[in-house]
Amino acid sequence: MAPNPDYVYCTICGLVLDGDTVVLAGPHWPTYNDTPLDTQAPDQEIIRYTAEVDFYPGKLFLLPGREQVYLQHPYDLDGQPEEQSHNRAAKMYIGIHAACNNLANRAIESPVARISSINELWLTLERRCAGYLNHRLQKRPRPTDMNYVPPIPNDSSGQMPSLGFERYYVPYYCIEHWGDEWEGWSG
Repeated sequence: MAPNPDYVYCTICGLVLDGDTVVLAGPHWPTYNDTPLDTQAPDQEIIRYTAEVDFYPGKLFLLPGREQVYLQHPYDLDGQPEEQSHNRAAKMYIGIHAACNNLANRAIESPVARISSINELWLTLERRCAGYLNHRLQKRPRPTDMNYVPPIPNDSSGQMPSLGFERYYVPYYCIEHWGDEWEGWSG
């Protein structure tokens, strides 16, 4: 699946963001291997914003101040896009649907969830983004498609781990009204 940089995608479900949007902001380790060894909250906390979506190119405006940000793009700790250094700690913004945020919060509260805090959710999503960005940086010095849908594990017991898009859940209502971007046709 090739995402269109003119749109903004939810980092949890992979569908286009529109309407009620939540942005998570937190630490980013640009070099994939620089992640902290534990899953405890880093020194910086995870911040939630409400945001407005804008297209062409895809970006978000954090409310209430309408600060413009691009998703899955490393920012230095002063808030400016990071151009050169890929080794120091940075900041990243990740956009999700308000409904996906609600679902994630319910899962976190569940006694059987593997992710038990917003910090663990952040670390999971940020590491997916970092892995993809690290892969893109090896191919090109400046990635052109920072706003992407991260692949998720296709866990099949007894097989080599692989990543893909097959396990994303897309509600029938969405396919019926907006088409199936995964298969390349629209409704």
